[in-house]
Amino acid sequence: AAFASADAEAPNPVTELFYGELAQVLAYSQTDEAGPVPQPATSVPFNRLILDVDAGSMHAALDAYTAPTQVFFTPQNADAQVAGTKTTRLASAPPALILQVSRVVFSPATQAGIKIDDPFEFPDKLFLDRYLAENAERVAELAEHDALLAARIDELAHELVPGTEFDALSASMALLKSHAPPGAVAAAETLSQLRSSLEARNRLIAEQTAAIKAEREALFSELDKTAYVLHAVLVHDGYASSGHYYAYVRQNPDGSTWFRLDDATVSMTTAAEVWKHATGG
Repeated sequence: AAFASADAEAPNPVTELFYGELAQVLAYSQTDEAGPVPQPATSVPFNRLILDVDAGSMHAALDAYTAPTQVFFTPQNADAQVAGTKTTRLASAPPALILQVSRVVFSPATQAGIKIDDPFEFPDKLFLDRYLAENAERVAELAEHDALLAARIDELAHELVPGTEFDALSASMALLKSHAPPGAVAAAETLSQLRSSLEARNRLIAEQTAAIKAEREALFSELDKTAYVLHAVLVHDGYASSGHYYAYVRQNPDGSTWFRLDDATVSMTTAAEVWKHATGG
């Protein structure tokens, strides 16, 4: 036989399934020369994370959520407010994670809420390790390297020969061939070699860019341990002030069968249909 104390608080299955803990850290600089002074971390329970649709994708939105934000606060053992930063990261993640994409904003012009239907990409499998407080130091190192890679991609983009230059070369070659002035054959051959050289250069830049993008994609993979598989998506159809909700639910985490739940109507659907209607745009 098993007995429990009458005074013991019974476990709450909703809390155990959907609640996690956020670690919020405030920091400020005492002088211009000194580095940030972190305050003790504050633990905050959560049952969902509210993300900004303007980020455009789940990872970009989570990056923004966990990035330092400017705040004013009163440090411990102080009487006056200071300007500083607040950084929020995950101390612990729940077994079932709810991510809410905020699509309604207040419009000063109309004094009412408006709905933003911009596309928002999300993966079928999401790794949260890069947003955990315990990985903050390593993530900062990887983010610094990622910024260097992003800058290199921008540099390569500026090194690409624009299509207008190829158009000009083609026009010049066509002109030489049509009028055939003295030396036209040699000049046309020179332009042809120049065009081939520029095309080869663009191909090399494209290959380098693709390699760097692949490196960026895999940059945080060393931290990929806490995986969440998409199980359901709640979709709002309508405007900020009115509309209708329906949901897509996967039959099981490893399956490809999806169902659409629309009031009393339940119908089988496909993953392609889910991504078509659930990502906005």
